[in-house]
Amino acid sequence: MDMPTLVIGNKALSSWSMRPWVLMRALGAPFEEHLIRLDEPETRAEIKEASPSGLVPCLKYADGAAVWDSLAIMEHLAERHDGVWPEDQALRAHARCASAEMHSGFATLRGVWPMDLTREGAGLATPLGVRRDLSRIFTLWSEALSRSNGPFLYGEFCAADAMYAPVVTRIRTYGPVPMPEACADYARAVWEHPAVAAWREGAAAEAAAGWYDFAPAEGQARF
Repeated sequence: MDMPTLVIGNKALSSWSMRPWVLMRALGAPFEEHLIRLDEPETRAEIKEASPSGLVPCLKYADGAAVWDSLAIMEHLAERHDGVWPEDQALRAHARCASAEMHSGFATLRGVWPMDLTREGAGLATPLGVRRDLSRIFTLWSEALSRSNGPFLYGEFCAADAMYAPVVTRIRTYGPVPMPEACADYARAVWEHPAVAAWREGAAAEAAAGWYDFAPAEGQARF
């Protein structure tokens, strides 16, 4: 296949777009970026034209082939690139389970603490539902790190780390929150990873361009 195009939303706001973008950068997988600015009058029509699901992200090829779900994109990448999942079978199984849990769960965390890279350090109350989601996330992180010894969940940066990277940004925005030392070290490693840093630079460029003249409403859902 030819070089694909990854259709994404704003880097400051679109957590689901962040996941495959960061993974592809970490893998060194070549791709072109098509960013559709969210919350504009034409946004919905542009996304519907670009993605079969009407949502971002979507990985597209010139021949019309498309993969339009973050986790599906990662599995697609695993067919073409090494390093998407851990080599060890037991770690790989745990990584897939942790990634699937992030993909389908933690609705309270995602709804109450939407990803917003424009407000790092803003702080926000941590309601019970968010604390419960974070507790489960820290349990998953601790299990993985105890098996791999870090610095990332399964040793080397992989799909599972990309899945949880937006959680790290949420903690930076709405925290601090108490967590085990190993989890705090892991969160710092993710934040500083070159692919995550590149995504953050893109978010900063959006803010510098005046995309965010007002703060998104607390708890506002994002793509």
